[in-house]
Amino acid sequence: MVLSMWFVFAFAAIVYGAGYSRQCCYGLLLLLVFMLSIARSSFRLLSDWIHHFGEMRYSKDFELKKPHVRKKWDVGDPKNLYPIVLVHGVFGWGTEQMLAPSYWAGAESLDAQARILSPSIGPVSSAHDRAVELFYKLKGGKVDYGDDHSKECGHARFGEECEGLHSTWSEEHPVHFIGHSYGGNTILMLHHLLAEKFFPGHDTNPAWIKSVTTIASPVNGIPFFSSRFWGFSHHGFKRLSVLGLLGTRLLHLIAFLDLTGPKAFIDLRFDHWGLSWRQRGVLGGLQSLLRHDWAAFDSGDFCMDVNVVSTQRLMRAVAISPHVYYYSFTQKLTVDFLGFVLPSPRMMPALVVHCGLSILFGFPASLGGPDEHDHATLREWLHSDGVVPIRGQRCPEGHPFVESASLPDSDTPKGIWIVDEIESDHLGIAGLPWDLGQHHKFYGDLYQNCKALSPSPSSQHLRNK
Repeated sequence: MVLSMWFVFAFAAIVYGAGYSRQCCYGLLLLLVFMLSIARSSFRLLSDWIHHFGEMRYSKDFELKKPHVRKKWDVGDPKNLYPIVLVHGVFGWGTEQMLAPSYWAGAESLDAQARILSPSIGPVSSAHDRAVELFYKLKGGKVDYGDDHSKECGHARFGEECEGLHSTWSEEHPVHFIGHSYGGNTILMLHHLLAEKFFPGHDTNPAWIKSVTTIASPVNGIPFFSSRFWGFSHHGFKRLSVLGLLGTRLLHLIAFLDLTGPKAFIDLRFDHWGLSWRQRGVLGGLQSLLRHDWAAFDSGDFCMDVNVVSTQRLMRAVAISPHVYYYSFTQKLTVDFLGFVLPSPRMMPALVVHCGLSILFGFPASLGGPDEHDHATLREWLHSDGVVPIRGQRCPEGHPFVESASLPDSDTPKGIWIVDEIESDHLGIAGLPWDLGQHHKFYGDLYQNCKALSPSPSSQHLRNK
């Protein structure tokens, strides 16, 4: 393995020196990184297996169901104990999928004081539909996507009936939101809908939210999903490529089958699209599946609105509130090497491939082209966590932000994004961490930060009464 890696590296150098294209050389270097990533991942998995096998064999106190001891995080005198809501990303899930492993690698059970909520919302739905579902999951009631939106996008106006995980949610009883990946976009869309008083019968405003924390969220879009590789043009969504069609047809098939058994593990939450054989009948569902007449493709009302054009259009509508704390954690696990931006071998193998394809094919005309950006800006669009570029993660374009390192420890301003960078790939801070101890410490510190924020004036007034 080591000899083959050095052979690839030497061959790449010879190819580049002989005057061949940078793309050819980059492909060979990417192959080298991929091989290193597989070797590293295999070694880690093998060492973990040996470690746990040794514990099971030699330790009388070892419990198979609890291989990791989780520390319960608390602060001596928290300033608030508002619920903390974890919002998953694309293809994610909440605690309702009881047969699935934890999307957050157990972070839901780390805090001993605050109530941690992890609702399930549409894993591949649009930011709007996910935000609406998130509201009703917390507040309770029948999901109402809005009359105008539903007619424009071609799906039913109403969805499922929700009991409400936090039925007292209001300005007096706000919540903290923490979103990973597309979960951050969902939170900001909900922020906008609260400000617009979108929900009938509820007098909402952004003060219903105490704090927003985004983790590797594509709040400025992902260039790779804006490129011709997926079927996008300069003006936005045009038509899906072959790869995109294969993926969406698979989703359509899963929605059509609507298997009730595995729904505890997989639930696309497509009931409002009416794609199931239970809703259309077997013959009607099959005809729809063969024609692939899913209105989401015409309206763009699904998770592919994460492309740069759509995302920046949506985020322009989000006005920052002087009553809310905003935090953004950007992730990066790429390096500069011989003039190339390469994924680190510490990145997961699948993300190494995605990162390489994103750099090769993912700088679309919608961003003006690489030649129209200065070196620093271009580097921010190329460096990433394997999925989302740094520039795409920081905060919505036009919003004020400050680096956390430049703030005094005692200063936590509202109405401005506080940005910090962590070294991780896209999945390392969610459900696939290499170091579970560091992962739990990260979320434990997040919870402490939420509880250390001063309570809302309105809730403080109620407490004094």
